[in-house]
Amino acid sequence: MKLLRFLLLPCFLFVGLSANAQQIKWFKSYKEASAVARASGKPMLMDFTAPWCKPCQAMEQVFWVRNDIIELSDRFVCVKIDFDDNKSLAYKYGIRAIPNILITDSWGLLLFAERGFNSTSDSLIINKINAVPQDFTKLIESGQLLEKDDLNALKTFGEFYQREKLYFQSNFFHLRVLKAEKDPLKREELMLKIGLNDLRVEANDDAVEILEKFEKEFPQSTQLEGVLFGQTVAHYKRNKLKNAQRSLEKLRLRFPASILIAEAEKMLAQPLPKK
Repeated sequence: MKLLRFLLLPCFLFVGLSANAQQIKWFKSYKEASAVARASGKPMLMDFTAPWCKPCQAMEQVFWVRNDIIELSDRFVCVKIDFDDNKSLAYKYGIRAIPNILITDSWGLLLFAERGFNSTSDSLIINKINAVPQDFTKLIESGQLLEKDDLNALKTFGEFYQREKLYFQSNFFHLRVLKAEKDPLKREELMLKIGLNDLRVEANDDAVEILEKFEKEFPQSTQLEGVLFGQTVAHYKRNKLKNAQRSLEKLRLRFPASILIAEAEKMLAQPLPKK
């Protein structure tokens, strides 16, 4: 029996060491991680941290060591960013406090962020991880052309994020396409899409700007009814009631039979949204 125990002991030790060895594969160089992400089509997970940051150390001890988090990390190229040694990168992403977790696509476009670490951080980070598109590999070829502002590449990215319902990111590319697009029909379609996306993410100032530009550029558009309604909604959400009323009046004049008039009137009869 003693001999059997002696023979089995190394096996148990090996199993224990293997379990403890399981951990997230962190890069320490953003440049290296970025190159791997672009080549593989994996999104990046960045942890902005520092040795003096107590919440950062708490994350190391209780969050990043969790088996479910380690398993989820396999979807990403993970990189630890020392906040003190990477001020330019922190500035690029607007990082002013740590810990700060960023999730970007393979080319560094910000998708989600979570700052700080407290009792609710676990579920918030996990929800954002699960909201990231699973497959960027179809974008690899187009991604190689992004820095050249290749129009087809920009369109590919814009439509990808549109399908994924990441409307802010979609508009990031749609707006770049719009600057170069000369075809009136394509411009009309793009501007309408951008305006609707702005409304979806409640970027109401941007929505007003693009929808008013649409009205001026395409005054006879078959989409103008919806555009005027969108202007009304965006002005209302900006607490600009007079402007909302003005857009509603234009809707009444141009489309007196529109079912959107009653919907706009109902909205404007409600208390103004809080700022």
